Amino acid sequence: GLAAILPALQRRMAGWPRLLSDNLATTLAAQVAVLPVLVVNFQQVSPVTLFANLLVLPAFPPIMVLGGATAILGSLWQPLGALAGWVAWLFLAYTIRVVEVFAALPLASLPLGGVGPGLAWAYYAGLIGLVAGPGLWPRRPDLSGASADELIAYYKNL
Repeated sequence: GLAAILPALQRRMAGWPRLLSDNLATTLAAQVAVLPVLVVNFQQVSPVTLFANLLVLPAFPPIMVLGGATAILGSLWQPLGALAGWVAWLFLAYTIRVVEVFAALPLASLPLGGVGPGLAWAYYAGLIGLVAGPGLWPRRPDLSGASADELIAYYKNL
C-alpha cells in the first residue's frame, strides 16, 4: 500500500517545500494504508496522529542509525556502544514525549464501535481503485514517432 500511495502523493505535492512534502506524503501514505487495520483491531481512531507523526518522523533515521551503531560499537567495546546509546536515547526520548503530549490532548482518540472486517475490505477495494485508477497516474504520451532526442528529453524529466 505505502509503495503505491507514496509516489502519487509526492506528485500531488510537487512544488511544496521538500522537507514538508516528503514527511507529509510519507506519513499520510502510511496512515491511509493502515487505517482499516487500526480501526478494526482497536475500534478507535486518532485525529491527531498525522500531526504527531509529522513531528516524530525526522527522528526515525537517527534512531535507526544510532541504534545500529549502538549494537555494533557495543559489541566491539561496551563504553563506545553506551555512548552511541545515549545519543540515540535523545531522539527516543523526544519521540516518547511527542507521543505523550499528543495522547493527552482532548479527543486524541475517538472510540468507534462495531467496525468489522467487511468495512476494511471495502475500504481497501476503494483504495486499490483510486491507486490503480486512471486519474491518479499520469498518462504517458505516445512516443512511437519520437526522435531519439525527444525520447532522451522525455525520460530525463521523469
